[in-house]
Amino acid sequence: MRGVYSFVLVFVFMVCALLIASTQGRARESLSSGTLTAMEIEKASFKRFELEENTDALIEETIDSAIMTGNHDGFIVNKKIASALLHYYREMEGKKGLGMETRFFEIKTKCLSKNFTPTTCNLKALKAIDKYCKTIVVNLKEHVFLVRFEFTGGILKDNAVLGRIKTPNSEQYFLLLPGYSLERVVVA
Repeated sequence: MRGVYSFVLVFVFMVCALLIASTQGRARESLSSGTLTAMEIEKASFKRFELEENTDALIEETIDSAIMTGNHDGFIVNKKIASALLHYYREMEGKKGLGMETRFFEIKTKCLSKNFTPTTCNLKALKAIDKYCKTIVVNLKEHVFLVRFEFTGGILKDNAVLGRIKTPNSEQYFLLLPGYSLERVVVA
């Protein structure tokens, strides 16, 4: 009788050990999957931050370059900025790495939810930015210029640029919204 109790006790202990081991395996797998998803979200968030910072830097560099080369007309500077931004965004669309894809669109601001994510509106391919922005150049003193770039969103102030950064498990959005502006003093 003692042998039967010992056998049952050992058998129950082995079943419990196997259950615990299998549960730990599933938990590790879930944790690993969750970690990968969190890493994807973090990479997409970093990409969005990179787009924001590079947009600012590109506008500043284009303003500096235009003023230093003698272009003091706001219309010409605006065309140069819009062209540089469009070129940069197209370049970013061509880079597909680490399972991440970035695409840029024109979107109406009414098609954005309260937390600035796109709703079911149609997204149009990004073709031109110059009609959605304005640049003013003011000659403050001899060789000193104040340049103000503003993304107006067009005449009705209802257009935006949306960059969708997609990974297999997440999406992040870069937005250039009406009201965005940048001022720069350039000594030429």
